[in-house]
Amino acid sequence: FCNDYIWKMSKDSMDDLTRAMKTMGKLSLMDLPDDLLIKIFKYLDLPTRLKSRVNKRLDQIQMQVPTWIERMDIEIADGTFDGFENWITLDNSTEFVEDIDSLDFQFIDLDDLKNGLYRLNLSNVSVSSIQVLISDWGGDHRSLNYAIGLIFDLEPDKLRIVQHEALLSCPLVGLPPPSSIMHDVRDLAVDYNHLTLTVQHLLTIRQTMVEGKLEYFSLTVNCKLECFSVTVSRELRESFLRECFGVLIERQSTEGGAHYTIYKSDNDSVELYYTKIDVDEQLEHFEGNIQTTVYIDASNVEDPIYIVEFEKLSELPVLDNEKRLKLDHPYLYAIYER
Repeated sequence: FCNDYIWKMSKDSMDDLTRAMKTMGKLSLMDLPDDLLIKIFKYLDLPTRLKSRVNKRLDQIQMQVPTWIERMDIEIADGTFDGFENWITLDNSTEFVEDIDSLDFQFIDLDDLKNGLYRLNLSNVSVSSIQVLISDWGGDHRSLNYAIGLIFDLEPDKLRIVQHEALLSCPLVGLPPPSSIMHDVRDLAVDYNHLTLTVQHLLTIRQTMVEGKLEYFSLTVNCKLECFSVTVSRELRESFLRECFGVLIERQSTEGGAHYTIYKSDNDSVELYYTKIDVDEQLEHFEGNIQTTVYIDASNVEDPIYIVEFEKLSELPVLDNEKRLKLDHPYLYAIYER
């Protein structure tokens, strides 16, 4: 009967039937509207396989929803020492809402933390500020570096990496390449003196901030980084001053316990400005709209903290020639009691 009926159909009717069959062949459950899919999943007892497919679609929908996170706090540990574990805290707020909704996630191990960060990178998530606390590490530093890389991939506006005060073992942390740092983050502070950071990295970051442009995957893009601060070793600080400004450092001590720092250079026109604040001291340099600061926090004289900072300024300060660095001049660093 069907064959006879189809044989007797007009050409237009046949064409309509053919198009309809082709269209129906391309339709599936996944083509239904999102709100209808949600209702089906909620009210019907679907077979396991079909429910899995709906779950996957719902997950895709969730991943595509734009989400804004004001602040994210992450603690990274590998479980070597008791009392530390991986966790992540997300705080969401806007200027129109006084109350802050806080959501805490506890992760059992490092793999869960890395998987969570990887999922966030696949989501349509914008993060304003991230603070990473390295609290415990005694294992392979490659897993830690992978987690740090995923955090940079989130492209937060501000990122701070610090170490726990009670950290017993300090792993060597590798930051992403300078091009990724300057492309992904606007404000980066690393208070952690165990980095695979070299003097060439510092020179590259500073020069790129001065120029305002960088090469990123064969493209010339604007440098996003506006503020960069990193804790360095004494050796790296001195290497940076030598390579960037041609300044060498000598130290002198007296029998009375006084210690002096003497800055030397073949270039008499070095434009560095010296400031002493209590026991702390800093050298400043200005090029374009970028201020370079090489800072010593000597609150603990026997174990000072050395910091290098680059900051983009909206306008240059009025420079005081009285503070201009005097070459071959003994600057008092500290007095040790004998």
